[in-house]
Amino acid sequence: MYWRAYALAQAGRAAQSQELVKRLRSEHPNSRWIAEAERLQRRPAAAAATGGESDQDRLETLLGQPADKSLPQLAQLLRDAKTPQAKRRVLFVLSQIDDPRAMAQIAAAAEGGDPALSAQAVHLLGVSGAETLLRQIYSKTGDAKLKQRALQALGVAGATDALADAARNSSDTQLRHGAVQGLGVSGGVDALTQIAAGDADLSTRREAIKALGVAGGQKQLLELYPKLSAVPELRAEALSALRVAGGDQGLLTLYKNAKTPEEKQALLRTLKGTEN
Repeated sequence: MYWRAYALAQAGRAAQSQELVKRLRSEHPNSRWIAEAERLQRRPAAAAATGGESDQDRLETLLGQPADKSLPQLAQLLRDAKTPQAKRRVLFVLSQIDDPRAMAQIAAAAEGGDPALSAQAVHLLGVSGAETLLRQIYSKTGDAKLKQRALQALGVAGATDALADAARNSSDTQLRHGAVQGLGVSGGVDALTQIAAGDADLSTRREAIKALGVAGGQKQLLELYPKLSAVPELRAEALSALRVAGGDQGLLTLYKNAKTPEEKQALLRTLKGTEN
């Protein structure tokens, strides 16, 4: 709502912009954007009175400028920003610029020493689909937390190949799990099925089965279930994942085809849980 109000103000439609600011204040009284919206309303009068612009005004102005002009100024604003909130604003504006140089600046912030700023920068790279930069961050950094953030962002970016590679080849259990969870977010059902049915360690296979539920892999879970008869723990996980994936009909089919009373009981418990 704030950015819509901003766009209206930039288009010279001040009355509509102010009406949207009023709605923002009324409908979202605790929003962190209210102060920005009120500043937006005051900007014309303040600029006329002082003859200058605040950093926020400069930032908003840069949104509509060509990258060659805006990027050096945004880099300077990022260096000069005194508060985390101000830095986050600059990163957000950089993420809206379709230029590799803007993404490179965000990547530099991701690898900086500020954990909160790094977390936002990595997330923005994921939303922007900057897979190459995220892979570079993951491979270069020795910070386990930053590696995990990069894996999460790769999931948001839909980078299934990179995540599958990390899930199969990382020597760190937590990173393998993070990569598998990223595959669940990205919908990498083929890679998850291979990991779940493969020779990975038990905990990684279990995470892959959980992630198949998140990814909506009903068909893959139903095909996998009978292959897990020798590992009851994973078979039970597959039933739970089917619940997450919404596979009620599949569970009913498994119940009808169950071979032992114990299996029928397990499936019945799962079905009752689905109904609840």
